[in-house]
Amino acid sequence: MLSKRYTTFVLAGAAAAGLAAAAQASLTYDLQATAIKKAGTTSVVTVSDPKNVTAAVGDIVRLRLFGIVTGTDAGKPQTLQSASGSLVSGAAVGLTHGDWKNTRVSSNVTNTGTASHISNPWKGTSSSAGLSQDLDGDGDADLGSNNDAAADNFIAYRSNNLEGPKSNSPQGASDFDVAPTTTGNSTKYVLSGQVDWVVTGAGLPTALNWRIRAGQSAVWFEDATETATDISPDQDGTAFQYTYSGGTTGTVQLVGTPVLVSTGGSVPEPTMLGAVGLAGLGMLARRRKA
Repeated sequence: MLSKRYTTFVLAGAAAAGLAAAAQASLTYDLQATAIKKAGTTSVVTVSDPKNVTAAVGDIVRLRLFGIVTGTDAGKPQTLQSASGSLVSGAAVGLTHGDWKNTRVSSNVTNTGTASHISNPWKGTSSSAGLSQDLDGDGDADLGSNNDAAADNFIAYRSNNLEGPKSNSPQGASDFDVAPTTTGNSTKYVLSGQVDWVVTGAGLPTALNWRIRAGQSAVWFEDATETATDISPDQDGTAFQYTYSGGTTGTVQLVGTPVLVSTGGSVPEPTMLGAVGLAGLGMLARRRKA
């Protein structure tokens, strides 16, 4: 991976703050809940709010992690090659507890699964689904590491090539399991199409989010160049391979608002919700050297 300086911002406040931050030239990680796999059944329920989920002990919360590259020129592609960090949850007493899984839980009664949570094309050389271990001392399994000085054990999304909005193979086949989407000067890439968090203990809302690995943690380029190579047999312009190069080296990484998961019960007072948010912020910013 390339060595590069970067500035890290961790945003765990209001959604409006996250949207304002995403307008900067940056790489923003955005975690969203997509569904709940009910415990001991094959039932999967779509969630109505990707940032607020109520589940029962034993349920599996399915989430999707995006990497959003924002540049300054809407006429140029925003590209990504790698990102590294951890998936963590709140550790305070009284919060909902759960375990992150480095494999996707299938839709079966026994809640087992072996598929990686990493989506293509981020399964390249030196990619990693992350080590399952307790990073914050709450007894639950997180995914990643507290040792920013070493790449070992972190989740690593890595492509063997610089990826852009239309990246495809020499045969014209898309590189992506889920195609990225572009809005203005931002392109949203799916890093994990399904990453699972299993509820193990009831409580107030706990914050789930991505935690950036300090140091050599990501490679992306803003306002890059797209090259379209005609691969049609008769060179008639009916099929192209899209590749990317150049641009400005990205330096700013952001983390969007967390996903709050609770097991229901009494609605906490606003002051308690504020405390939960602050606890989540402290947990996300925490760094312990191994």
